[in-house]
Amino acid sequence: MSEINQTDLNLNTDFTNRESQFPNRRIIKIISQTPNEIIADIERDEGNVSNNGTKINAEQFQNIETKLNNLQTQVTNKQGTLVEINELPQDYIEFESDPQTQINNILNNVSKIKNSYGGFSAGQNSNATYGVAVGNGASSTSGVSIGGNASASNGVAVGVSAKTGDGFAGGYQAKTVNENGVVIDAIQLGTGTNTQEKTLQVYNDNIYSANTHTLNTSNANIDNINAQNLNLSGSFTALSNIGGGFSISDPLNVGIELGRKDGQAGTPYIDFHTDGQSNNDFNARLLATGNELNITASDGLKINYNDGNLQEVISIKDIQNNNNGYLILQNGLIMQWGMFSHSSGQSEQVTFPKPFASLYSVVATWFNTSTDNTKEWNIRKYSNSGFKLRQNSNHSDTNGLFWLAIGIV
Repeated sequence: MSEINQTDLNLNTDFTNRESQFPNRRIIKIISQTPNEIIADIERDEGNVSNNGTKINAEQFQNIETKLNNLQTQVTNKQGTLVEINELPQDYIEFESDPQTQINNILNNVSKIKNSYGGFSAGQNSNATYGVAVGNGASSTSGVSIGGNASASNGVAVGVSAKTGDGFAGGYQAKTVNENGVVIDAIQLGTGTNTQEKTLQVYNDNIYSANTHTLNTSNANIDNINAQNLNLSGSFTALSNIGGGFSISDPLNVGIELGRKDGQAGTPYIDFHTDGQSNNDFNARLLATGNELNITASDGLKINYNDGNLQEVISIKDIQNNNNGYLILQNGLIMQWGMFSHSSGQSEQVTFPKPFASLYSVVATWFNTSTDNTKEWNIRKYSNSGFKLRQNSNHSDTNGLFWLAIGIV
């Protein structure tokens, strides 16, 4: 029994269409004419012909039929042997039964290799349009479905009766469908049905939503998260019944770092909310800007020195530093100072840079740089806005006074 002759398999004719400028134009030349009959010759008048096309005649058709008959005879004679068919994925196929029967099995999708649109399916009643379907009754459009009766549109379904739209369903009867049974884009891991679009569900616990970018750990009952590096990008919100709070421990050093380390400057902060009001941005804030740490708290800052008592931290609220200046502390205590020169007369009026709410004390010290004469000055009147000085005698020497006042604003 001879091998299949490859020459008989090749149909090398390249069929082409006729192409012309006016493909439907014809010239009709009347030869004779009666009331009931016209005899005429019809000729082509196509203008410029760019391609004459393939000539079709009996010889051409006979050649094709002869080669097909030779191929059928040789394939039938090769039953039970190895046949080389270059068009199939395998180099050799061993026919254990009638070759035509096995070819029909492929065409009838009993042992499907490739669908008409390029999809790949394997298994009885499987079907894949553009994607992959493997298993009895598996089906897919452009996605991947693996397992008996698994189905996927553009996503991936793995497992018996797994089903998804554009998402992922993995596990026995894992499905991503809405309440009406229509496939959706979601993720289901393990047996269960995820009915919420763009969410991740593990068995019956829906733990993440891509729409709101939230991680729902209460549904998942996550007691321990063990990760060497947990990277969170964007913003996230955590609401949890954690009782006494949370702890971070390590046998060596524990640290919390806020801010970027990629060359981009920022102002990282920590906000504290104590009144529970949604319209209040914060009640107290720690904010880092540049190399400074700013603390904002409407009722001030207090420290417990481990004695059970909270004491206010006094900080500078305002300062004016010059010959007539002041220093205001955060609790309202103010220290003011100044100087003036006196050339003649017996009295001087001093006005404070900042009026006091309550004046505690004011003192004045005389100085004279031009003479050794000593003059005495007395504070005659004082108020929250200033004070008046008078010396014991009139004089014309150049002299002056330093003064200092303390009180509350």
